Amino acid sequence: MNLVTSSSSPTITAMRVIPVAGRDSMLLNLCGAHGPYFIRNLVLLESSDGRTGMGEVPGGEGILKALENALPLVLGTEVARYQRTLNAIRASHGAHTGSMQHQVSSAAEAALLRQPHEINLRLDNVITAVEAALLDLLGQHLDVPVCELPGAGQQRERVPMLAYLFYIGDS
Repeated sequence: MNLVTSSSSPTITAMRVIPVAGRDSMLLNLCGAHGPYFIRNLVLLESSDGRTGMGEVPGGEGILKALENALPLVLGTEVARYQRTLNAIRASHGAHTGSMQHQVSSAAEAALLRQPHEINLRLDNVITAVEAALLDLLGQHLDVPVCELPGAGQQRERVPMLAYLFYIGDS
């Protein structure tokens, strides 16, 4: 019996972080109403086999800068060893010492971060953007749906409804 003693997967050759803004209505939420625009950050990773993986998370200057700062930690890494890449990003934010520091880009962001429900600057968003793009690439490399990779794998064939209800406010 021949056992394979080593394996390889594609490596990351490029990373682009693209901030996106779109028009939004005055949707009511827990904190009042959404602003007139929604903002998101897209992460596009290109691999040595010519594929592109994508991740998407909430927008904001803090997450954008943190994602841009992660670029040297992501380039050249092996797709299948994505946890190493994510751990390097965590460590760059002090996660290994238990003293993670978020670098805010303005006094307004600092004020928002003090609110307990604020999600815009969590390190989790930075990790999620890169992880989703890496898992997208790994699924493509293995020719399996991404839902087969994490946790217990695919749980269902269809989801009957995935939505939440907002009330539209008077503009």
